[in-house]
Amino acid sequence: LFSRFVFYKIPRLKSSDNVIIQNGDAFIYFDSNYKQWTLSNVGMVSKDQPIAYTLQQYYDNSNNPEASCLLVFSIMYSDQLPYPHNGTWSSTSGHCKGVTVFSETSGFWLIHSIPKFPRNDTYEYPSNAHRYGQMGICISLPYAALSYIGELMIAIVLYFSKNTA
Repeated sequence: LFSRFVFYKIPRLKSSDNVIIQNGDAFIYFDSNYKQWTLSNVGMVSKDQPIAYTLQQYYDNSNNPEASCLLVFSIMYSDQLPYPHNGTWSSTSGHCKGVTVFSETSGFWLIHSIPKFPRNDTYEYPSNAHRYGQMGICISLPYAALSYIGELMIAIVLYFSKNTA
């Protein structure tokens, strides 16, 4: 089973009639149910949307020792130091940020450009990420893909905020 979603976090536009767009929380996305760009009726700060639902799988397993045995591998990575560190970034690195979570059979890889996101303990959209537009993609993959993801991570400079292996 292969699934995916793509999202674009709309930059803050104070002149918009839409409050979520004014606040810089709005995003559009498409997935297998919405085959064209669709404006979410909730913002990125909400826990009631696809990105938060996906990351909740990580939090549920990461914060529960009994459930974490179901995970084979999980990692959050970034080219910036994780929350609450401020101001650390590289002018020579790309926007290399993501979350990878795998069980013995399959997993997901969420790749995005949102600074200081996600936190490793709970879903919270960072206050510094409302002004600009951001992109992300999440794909479900079979377990065999994990080795390829690892090879890609070796090639870039990353800070690991939390991992299990």
